[in-house]
Amino acid sequence: MGGGRLVDIGPLSLRMLLFLLAQLYAITVLFKKKLDIQSITLLLYFIASLLLSAVIGIFNGADLSMVLNDIKPLSYFLMLLFFRAIIDSQQKVMLVIKTIKLCSVVLMVGYFILLLVIYFGLIDFKLFYERISETGEVFFRPGVGFFFKGFLFLCIGFLFYLFDGNKTSKIVAVLLLLAIVLTFTRGLILATMSCLIIYLLFFARKNIKTLLNIIILTVLVILLTPWFLTQLGDKTESNLPRIIAFEQVNDAMTSFSILAGHGLGIGVAEREDHMEASFLEIFHKQGVLGLLFWFFIFALIMKSYSEIQIKENKDIALPFVLSIVLIYIQTATNPYLNNPIGMSMVLITLSVLKILGDKKHA
Repeated sequence: MGGGRLVDIGPLSLRMLLFLLAQLYAITVLFKKKLDIQSITLLLYFIASLLLSAVIGIFNGADLSMVLNDIKPLSYFLMLLFFRAIIDSQQKVMLVIKTIKLCSVVLMVGYFILLLVIYFGLIDFKLFYERISETGEVFFRPGVGFFFKGFLFLCIGFLFYLFDGNKTSKIVAVLLLLAIVLTFTRGLILATMSCLIIYLLFFARKNIKTLLNIIILTVLVILLTPWFLTQLGDKTESNLPRIIAFEQVNDAMTSFSILAGHGLGIGVAEREDHMEASFLEIFHKQGVLGLLFWFFIFALIMKSYSEIQIKENKDIALPFVLSIVLIYIQTATNPYLNNPIGMSMVLITLSVLKILGDKKHA
């Protein structure tokens, strides 16, 4: 459900309510189970960096409400407790895969249906636009299509279906790719294509078939780029805030801020709260120390994947790892990694790789 605001229950969103229930469940389970050293290390690093950044922000004059506004999405990292508690076997890993695939298909079918009913005028578009825009979850295009925050899982679902050996799955993957293209969202499309190229260069077996796939993909990108750019229209208005925010972050840099940031709650004139480019926001508010945390997690995921000994488990892990690559690429221009939408997949992958890397879960 994207940013979680499609369904509100009183002052809380459905996501917030589920988060609280998940924490209660995790605490109950972990009283009986011993938490692994990796989880303890990550949680301590996360809490320490969050407290340090909050103190720096308050010291620099940040409003407490702005500090809490920054802490709120980051606090989703505590869901690591829930995922570690519940993903404890190979069977649970397969259930996670089924859930991700089902969610991506629901998103795809829902999007196709909406495009059709809008195109044929079966619903009042003006009323639909007004109602859905109020949630802040959907952004409409000048022509056709729209962007929904949860569409990241179209891309993730595409990767899971693409690397499924079933022939039917390949058809679903093509349909998911079509849905991604029809969002006319350059970030999603470029991240998906980049992820495929990275797979071919670093993960696929080095043979003639891989080389041929690289050539075909490159030719397709070259041929389709001019058409795609005409569909996007003028992106100056979209690019300008990102450029201005980058310049303002650059102007605000000090020796101390490079290391530890200006603190949570401290934005720039162009973006007082959250910036489109997550890495830029992390650097501005938490400095190199904040960036190191997220790149440490990326390195940890890659290391965990490389250490999986059982081939079948490595095949199961591949779409999880590529999903993380996709999220990190997408985060360069959009807020996903430091947001529950992208962070959820990172935390799930950490938990899944721990199970798949254990030889007893063959």
